[in-house]
Amino acid sequence: MKKILTSLVMVILLASCSRTDKPGTVTPESVDTVVNINVNLIISPDLSNRITDKYSKPLDDVEIISKVMDLYYPFIYTSEGRAIGQKDKISIQITNPQLLLTYNIDNEPLEIDFSNLSNEERIRYLTDSLMKNNFKDDKKRLINEIAKTYEKARQNTVGADIYNLFQSRLNDDLVLADMNPFKSLGKLVVNKNRNILVLLTDGYIEAGLYGSPAEGNLYYHLDNDVIRIFREEFLNSGEKDLKKFFEQQGYGLVPVNNNALKNLEVFAIEFYDRSLSRVSGNNTVIPDDYDIIKLFWEDWLTKSGVKRFKIYERFATITEFERAFKNFISEN
Repeated sequence: MKKILTSLVMVILLASCSRTDKPGTVTPESVDTVVNINVNLIISPDLSNRITDKYSKPLDDVEIISKVMDLYYPFIYTSEGRAIGQKDKISIQITNPQLLLTYNIDNEPLEIDFSNLSNEERIRYLTDSLMKNNFKDDKKRLINEIAKTYEKARQNTVGADIYNLFQSRLNDDLVLADMNPFKSLGKLVVNKNRNILVLLTDGYIEAGLYGSPAEGNLYYHLDNDVIRIFREEFLNSGEKDLKKFFEQQGYGLVPVNNNALKNLEVFAIEFYDRSLSRVSGNNTVIPDDYDIIKLFWEDWLTKSGVKRFKIYERFATITEFERAFKNFISEN
């Protein structure tokens, strides 16, 4: 009798572990589960006047992008214990997309897609520098093309529409949702997409929906005037807590309505504080621009539903950038 009861319990447990809630999907309750994590790495440079000599900075954007590409293999490739099955994708998405047409930029080298490669093909592509169309050569082509893009953009900079980037361009085609779990060879296979945006920007949002507040103290842009008004009202208020004043007065950027952002991690870097002295680097006003910009951005990204984000000022060295980026990848 005990053997019969034990058998019945096992049947019930196995059935519950593999039950199907909807056709073609299986609930991930099986103890025998395979999880594949695919990295979708999006690099989005702001090619506005921040790249000119007017706003000099220690690191050139191309140097940073080159370091990101170097860190892809093997650091990102093997992140989270990934050893096989990576269907990763790397792409450059310029915040000023019209420049691709204006300067006749070749978009083909700005994307590397592993999704159609078998395990054997992918490993050889990454490790065999003698084979035709290998990762080393494609990485070099990408860096060369983005370097040419920067050179052309410096000749005639245009505004970077950061707001539209988050509102429309970071859509479901670019930010990939997880696939439904499925059964294969008796195992539950769960495919997850980790979407990481490396955004290079100075933090000032000065293009797109530009002008007066949308409502009250909510804006579609963040420029010197908005920052100045906020600073003056804060100092005149007598309030000591910057964030508390920000929230009480209803300041902020109008949140974007984009469901894809719930699957996006944002690594926003190279924010530039125009309020600092260009000679000494010391504060000329308090609170400085960066403290205010960071407050606006953190509130905006949170209310827009971004999954996770980190914001950094300009990095002094490439080693400093590498450390921060590695921490961002590993802390997920």
